[in-house]
Amino acid sequence: MPPLKSQSHRTKNTTTIGHDQPAKGKTMRREPSIEPPVFMTVREAATRAKRSTSWIREWIACGQLHAERRGGGRLYVDQADVDEIVAKTARRRPRLPVPYLRLVVDNTQ
Repeated sequence: MPPLKSQSHRTKNTTTIGHDQPAKGKTMRREPSIEPPVFMTVREAATRAKRSTSWIREWIACGQLHAERRGGGRLYVDQADVDEIVAKTARRRPRLPVPYLRLVVDNTQ
């Protein structure tokens, strides 16, 4: 399914990018935190997630990753949200083939 067009919501100095509602059937709950959120740029988030910047931007466009546009026009995402998305989409190691023994018989004598 192609990403949905993102909606932007403007406040005083920030713009929220993404959807108000999570995708159908998916909920994105944010637990209350004592520590203030740590925001990072899309490039920093991509480096942290070991993914491309376009991967991060796709998740923002789909509404799965919350982002804010702050002064200067840069997009900022919450570090905790990036870590959560990375944990959900962790790449699994491919299964290696089971080692086997090969019997070579030389019966040319």
